[in-house]
Amino acid sequence: MASESTQIPEDARALTRRRREERVDAVIELPFGERVTVACPVCGKSKDVGIYVPPAKSPSWTSCWNWDCDAFLKLQSDGTEASMDPEDVQTGLDRFAAAGGVES
Repeated sequence: MASESTQIPEDARALTRRRREERVDAVIELPFGERVTVACPVCGKSKDVGIYVPPAKSPSWTSCWNWDCDAFLKLQSDGTEASMDPEDVQTGLDRFAAAGGVES
C-alpha cells in the first residue's frame, strides 16, 4: 500500500497551483488569442503578451519582465473568447443509413 504522504499527480498540480495563487502579486486579464500590450501593475513596465492556449485549461503565471521588479503575475483570459465546448456532432451515421435499406 502507498503511504499517506504519497502524492498523486492531481494532488501535486493542485498544490502547485495553490502555491502560485498565494504568491501572485497581480492578476492581468487579457483577450484570448490576441497579442496586446500590458503594463505590470507593480512597476509600470509594459510588454506585448498574448494567451493562445485554452484559458479554461491553464492560466499563466510569470515574473515581471522588468529585471528590477520582483512581481509575480497571473495572466488569464478576460472572458471574451468564444466557447471552447465541443458541439454535439454525431459522426459515423452514414454507415447506418447506407446499410439500413440495402440487402446484399
